[in-house]
Amino acid sequence: MDVSKDKLDIHIRPSGEFSDVANSPEGIGSLKDRLVPLAPEKVVTEATGGFESLATDIPGKSGLPVIVINAARIRGFATAVGRFAKTDPIDAEIIALFAETVCPDHRKLPDEKTRELSELTNRRCQLMKMRTAEKNRLTVSGGPARD
Repeated sequence: MDVSKDKLDIHIRPSGEFSDVANSPEGIGSLKDRLVPLAPEKVVTEATGGFESLATDIPGKSGLPVIVINAARIRGFATAVGRFAKTDPIDAEIIALFAETVCPDHRKLPDEKTRELSELTNRRCQLMKMRTAEKNRLTVSGGPARD
């Protein structure tokens, strides 16, 4: 499954079936309804800086084995198999081929409370860095900006 802000591109192996759904609760709900009867061995996606959160949460709650892979591993695999074109359907196909070939380990995804705590901690770190940067700017600026 290739994840972008607005949609998910899905490639099912070995059938080669391709589809896409909106990256929204409704779209992912319809995807879940399609996947549950197929009982896939694994549902693999790459980490996309947060856009994959919804896509991994709903299927994961359905008991589907969702695996999130570092995007660099997928790119390295694509290069190794000679696939240099980069479109969402091709990316979905490469991710599916990676999952079938490499057989990544399934690790339990963090529960909702753990994810919330992680998001809050990350946000706090961002705000602390912003505060430090602003304090540093004030010490070097003169005049009315410093008051």
